[in-house]
Amino acid sequence: ATAAAAAAAAAVAGNSGFAVPNVSASDRAAEGASSQTAATAAAAIGPLSTAAQNESMRRPTLAVSLIRAHAAAVRRLHELDPAEAGARALPLACHELVKMLNAVHEGVAMEAGTCLASLVTKCVDTNMVREGIKAMAAARAAGKSAPARPPPVIGVAAALKASLGFRYRAAWPVSLPVVAAAFERLGAAAGAILGGCLEALGEMGAHAE
Repeated sequence: ATAAAAAAAAAVAGNSGFAVPNVSASDRAAEGASSQTAATAAAAIGPLSTAAQNESMRRPTLAVSLIRAHAAAVRRLHELDPAEAGARALPLACHELVKMLNAVHEGVAMEAGTCLASLVTKCVDTNMVREGIKAMAAARAAGKSAPARPPPVIGVAAALKASLGFRYRAAWPVSLPVVAAAFERLGAAAGAILGGCLEALGEMGAHAE
């Protein structure tokens, strides 16, 4: 699995023939190459995440590299296809990185937190935020606390809320700055989208008492 993940990471980095053609290529060829690169990035995400989890105890240094490659693949996919594949991949990637916050080795947990913050700040775009606000407003108008089919940004918010849960209490020093970065990134929209994080912070204070 680790070898497959390494090959996938190399492909995402452009070392396996998936680079975008030069400027002399036709628009159609460039579009096809971009789609192929997006497919490569999408295919790399799962193996990289799995390999990072598998190596987190045995070879933490390798796990750190795999976590970085995983986050890089998600960011690359978002660059290539932000409205579709990139948006769909983001919430799952955030949930997978939150799981790594409980890694035995501190360096692995720290890298997971750093990469989680990078995904929030670089991949949560204006369209995602707008979609999330509309979905939350519709859910509340229907008397529900959350949409039945949460859009990507709401999935990201759920991952951040989970990182503040009691099961991740040992990682709170890592997860709190990530949540703070999310509040800063969302600005005025944070209240609507990160309400669950506010609740979790309140519960965190109760545990502290």
